[in-house]
Amino acid sequence: MYAKCGKLEKAQEVFDALRNRNVVSWTSLLAGYAQHERSHDALTCFERMLQHDIAPDAATFSSALKACGGLRDVNKGIQLHADVERRGTFNDNVIIGNALVDMYAKCGLMNNACEVFDNLAAHDVVSWTALICGYAQHEYGEEALALFEQMRSEGIPINDVTVSCSLKACGSIGALNNGIKIHNDIEQNGMLKTSQLVCNTLIDMYSKCGMIGKAHYFFDKLCIRDVVTWTVLLTGYAQTGAIDQVFHLYNAMCQQGFKPNSITFLSILTACSHAGLLEEGQIFYDIMTRKYEIFPTAEHDTCVVDLLSRAGQLEKAVLLMKEMPSYPNLALWLTVLGACRKWGNLELGCHAFQKALEVDVRDPATYISMCNVFTDAGMEEHFREVEEIGFSCMCH
Repeated sequence: MYAKCGKLEKAQEVFDALRNRNVVSWTSLLAGYAQHERSHDALTCFERMLQHDIAPDAATFSSALKACGGLRDVNKGIQLHADVERRGTFNDNVIIGNALVDMYAKCGLMNNACEVFDNLAAHDVVSWTALICGYAQHEYGEEALALFEQMRSEGIPINDVTVSCSLKACGSIGALNNGIKIHNDIEQNGMLKTSQLVCNTLIDMYSKCGMIGKAHYFFDKLCIRDVVTWTVLLTGYAQTGAIDQVFHLYNAMCQQGFKPNSITFLSILTACSHAGLLEEGQIFYDIMTRKYEIFPTAEHDTCVVDLLSRAGQLEKAVLLMKEMPSYPNLALWLTVLGACRKWGNLELGCHAFQKALEVDVRDPATYISMCNVFTDAGMEEHFREVEEIGFSCMCH
C-alpha cells in the first residue's frame, strides 16, 4: 500500500521490520521503486532479493525490467532477459514479454524490441503501445505511425499512451494529416475529456507541425490545464520566435498559480537566446535558480552560454562555464567556438578549440568549427593544420 502510494521510505521501513519476507513482499517494494522512477533503488532491491535466495516471479522480472528501461541500462536488461530464458518457466508469459519489449524500446534497441514482439504468443494494447512509443521516442515517426495503423486495423483497443505516442510521432515528422485524423478519432471516442496526457500531446503536435494558432485554439478550449499544458504551448511559441507570446504565457501561468518547471525555463531561455535578449535571459535564469530553486541542467547552461556568446560577451561566457556543474562540456565549448567565428575572436577561439579537444579529441564538429574560425580570419595555412590533426586523431 505504501509503495503504491509513493510513500517509499515508509514502505522500506515496514519491509525492514518484517520477520519473514517472501517473493510478494520483495516484489511489492521493488515495484514501488520502479513505478515511482526510483530505478536504482529498484535494481538494488532486486539484487538483494537474489542474495536472499528468493526466486523472482513474473511480476518481479517485469518491475526489474521496467527499472532497466528507466535507467536506459540495456546491459542489465540483457542480463535479465538471459536469466528469464535460462529459467525457462516464463517463456510464454505476456507480462514479461511486454516488459522486455518496453525495456528494449526505451533503450533504443528497436530491432531487439521487434524480435521479442514478433515472438510473443499474443499481442495486446501494452505490447503494441510499448513498440509504438519506442519508435516515437527515438524519432522513427513513420515506423510508429505504420504500427499504429496496423494496430487499429487488427482491432486492438488503444489507450491514452498509445494515442500520445502516435501524436508525438506525427509532430516529429510533420505528419499533420495523420495528426488531424487521430484528433478526429479521439474527439469521437471521448478520450479528450478524460486524458490530460492526450490533450497536452495534441497541443504539442499542432505546434510542431507549424499550426501554433490551432494549438492555441485547442488550449483555450480546455477546461483543465496543468503545468505541462502551459509549457507545451509556451514551447511552441518559443520555437516560432514569438517572444512576446512566450513572456505573456509565462506571466499568465504564474498568475493562475502554476509553478514553471525545468522545461518551461529551458524554452524561455532558448527563446531569449534566439531573440538576443541578454538581460531578460539572465533575469529568467536567476528566477529559475533562486526563486524556484531549479538546478540547471547542461541544456540550461548551454542556453545561457549561447545567450552571452550571441551578445559578444565571450569572456563572460567562459567565466560562467567554469562555475557550472556541467563544466567541461563539449556542447558549451562548441557554442563558444562558433561565437568566436562570428565575433572574430581568434585567441579565445584557439582556447575553446583546445578545451573541446580535452573533452573529446575525436569529435569532427570541433575541427570543422576551428577550420571555420581560421577561414574567416584569412589564415588558410592553419586551416590545413587543423584538418591534418583532425584526420590523424579520427583515424587512430
